[in-house]
Amino acid sequence: MVSEGTGTPGAAPARPCRAPAATGERYTHLARLGRDLRALGVRTSVVLLSDTGEPVLQVWSAAGTLVRITVIRRQRGWVYSWRPWWARLWRRGEYVCAQADNAADIVKSAVIA
Repeated sequence: MVSEGTGTPGAAPARPCRAPAATGERYTHLARLGRDLRALGVRTSVVLLSDTGEPVLQVWSAAGTLVRITVIRRQRGWVYSWRPWWARLWRRGEYVCAQADNAADIVKSAVIA
């Protein structure tokens, strides 16, 4: 049996390649948001998910609950989202533009409150 993409008999199928540039851009946006939120007094950390390797920003609320913020490329640019993937499918308008000057203020009021 020849696996798709490798040409080697019996080898495991090739994993889909994530664009390193997109992952780098995600990390940059999340690091900037984390820095801005820390300036507002919010505990944050950027981590890589162990199963996918995608960067996420972890934010702790005053009550100690953990919220994970992701950044997603949309048609008009990058947006921050803190909803689960299934909520993004049916809740439109639940995101913040990553290029907004007040993105940290909006995220803080929506996530921490």
